[in-house]
Order: sequence, then structure tokens, then C-alpha cells
Amino acid sequence: MLVVKAGRTKVAGLVVGVLNFLLVRRFLLRPVDQVSRQLESLAGGEGVSAARLALDSDDALGRLVLQFNALIDRLRGTLHRVIETVEAFVHHADETGQTARELVANVDRKSQVVTGTAALFSGLRQELLNIESVLGRLAESAAESRAAVGAQARQITAVNEQVVQFQGRNDASAGAM
Repeated sequence: MLVVKAGRTKVAGLVVGVLNFLLVRRFLLRPVDQVSRQLESLAGGEGVSAARLALDSDDALGRLVLQFNALIDRLRGTLHRVIETVEAFVHHADETGQTARELVANVDRKSQVVTGTAALFSGLRQELLNIESVLGRLAESAAESRAAVGAQARQITAVNEQVVQFQGRNDASAGAM
């Protein structure tokens, strides 16, 4: 009878350990892997075509996903503004080419085109500075998420140690009977 109880306790402990592993994998590692893949696609130069992540959680990982999604939205907005600025610049450059042919007779008009081009370059420069700032915040968020994942891993380790202690007590209790 004692052997059967000890065997059941070991099986129960094994089941708890497997369930713990599956829960960690599902609720911690999978979202971290998703964020990691999206960050890799951004770092790999795939642009902000990265899909938004879905994770409904109030913990640090959930906040990281919210920050990541907000970053993607801001990057898309910034990219849209950069594209508009570049398109406006290209359009303006086309106009400048036409104007250049006409400028032989009109020096004042040439001055206005140069001023407009400078304003477009200034706007483009500002958008690039914004992108640089967003990427800096992304790096900070990644560091914070690494710290949060480390803290959660330590918590899981502590819970696993408690499960092992509980199993030991159960084994001791079963042995005493």
C-alpha cells in the first residue's frame, strides 16, 4: 500500500511538473517568442509591416506587448509621414526640374523652389530623428522585458522548488504511514 501511494505521489509530481512546463511554455515563452520574432523582423530591415501582437495580460509581458504594438503603430505613422514627405519631395523635385528650365528668365522663382526644398529636407530630417528616438525606446523596452522575463523565470523556479518540497513532504508522510 505504501509503495502504491509513493508511486502515485511521484506520478502526481510528474504531472504537476509537466503541467508547469506546458503553462510556462504557453503563457511565457510563446509571447516572448512572438515579440522576439517581430523585433527580429524589424531589425532585419523588414520595416514596420510587422503584425500587431495579441496578448491580453496585465503583467510585464502584457505591458511589453502593448508597448510593442504602440511602437509598431507609431512607426507606421512615422513611416507614412516619411513616405508623404518623400513623395512631396519627389513631386517638388519634379517641379524643380521644370522650374530649372524656366529659371533662365526668373531668378526669384528659383529662390522660392530652393526654400521649399530646404523645408522638405528639414521635415525629412525631423522624421528620421523621430525614428531614431523610437528605436532607442524600443531598445529600452527590450531590456525591460528581458528583466521582467528573468524575474518571472525566478518566480517559476521558486514555485518548482516549492512543488519539490511538497513532494518531499508527501513522500515523507507516506513513508511514515
